[in-house]
Amino acid sequence: MKKQRNKFIENLRYLGLVCVSVIGLMCIVATGGGDDEEDGVPVDTSQPLGLSASNALGVSGLTVNTAEGGITAGSIPTVVFASADSPGESGLKFNVVRAARDALDRVLAMEPQGWQSLGGVRAVPVPTPSPVACTGGGDVTTTWTDRAPFNVLSDNDSVSLFHSGCIEQGLTLNGEVILGILSIVGDPPAAGTGVTFRLNFNSLTATDGPSVVDVSGNLDVTVSFLGMGAVLTAATTELDNGAISSSLYFSEVEDFSVLTFFTVSFEETTPGGNFFLTAAGTLRSSYIGGTVDFETTTTLERTDFDTNDPDAGVIVITGAGNSKVRLRVINSTTVELDVDADGDGNYETTIPTSWAALEAAVNSL
Repeated sequence: MKKQRNKFIENLRYLGLVCVSVIGLMCIVATGGGDDEEDGVPVDTSQPLGLSASNALGVSGLTVNTAEGGITAGSIPTVVFASADSPGESGLKFNVVRAARDALDRVLAMEPQGWQSLGGVRAVPVPTPSPVACTGGGDVTTTWTDRAPFNVLSDNDSVSLFHSGCIEQGLTLNGEVILGILSIVGDPPAAGTGVTFRLNFNSLTATDGPSVVDVSGNLDVTVSFLGMGAVLTAATTELDNGAISSSLYFSEVEDFSVLTFFTVSFEETTPGGNFFLTAAGTLRSSYIGGTVDFETTTTLERTDFDTNDPDAGVIVITGAGNSKVRLRVINSTTVELDVDADGDGNYETTIPTSWAALEAAVNSL
């Protein structure tokens, strides 16, 4: 009997978590994957997972949660980006893009605590501010490393955010997230400005009831403040413009998921405005017993990301032997899955389904 686990990590605030993506869910039921060892037979998760009509629903559900999660950064058992909660749904939630934004917001929000303005540039606070309380209890202690030019928030400065029993959005966070500033344009968050920074998840844990997920890895993030409430967040595991290929690693007990070659772009006008999201990457996971690639070939979009599913967009998932599942968004309720199980380039099967059915498939993993 398969383990039943909480799946999503989404809409997590005040934590720079980046994770994202995943795919496979029903495939665990269909192929016997999932644990590192199933029926006593070790599973080589480095091998591509064959995609078919029998596992398309679960794989697609997780991929969508990944893509939205790219910004919905991830569900551990499945890792990363998850769409917004439906009423009454519960689970461990972790939002990648929002987490990255919240980490940056914590830094920018420190100005009222004694920062001075030097020629319009934020000055690093001295001494380091006291721990900041989290919404539900616990706190986050911020420690600065100031590099030349000194006493000014600038390139190569870094900030350690250490979470101690920090409760946000129902999650209890412990451990360190390090934000290293790579470049600053203007004086964020004013319109036309931006910040590029690197997030290092240093054995961060997120706990929700009996579920404890460990997060490690690196992500380069650029947040551009476009004005009129619009913000563009781009994140990738390909550091230094692709010179270094990193990963995000999520583990829960003996199970794990690793996200590599991951990129996500998310533009949103707040509050409740239009959103546009694309994501691509490779997911390797014991939960699906293999590896898949995914790519948003037509932008996912709609209004009010935290509440609504997309009403347009296409995601293509590729597995073993060039087998594919193409998810086409028909409207805000309905999607269709085209399946090319033999990898010949022709989608031989179309499966009508819905956002609700995809989410149910993910939750059943």
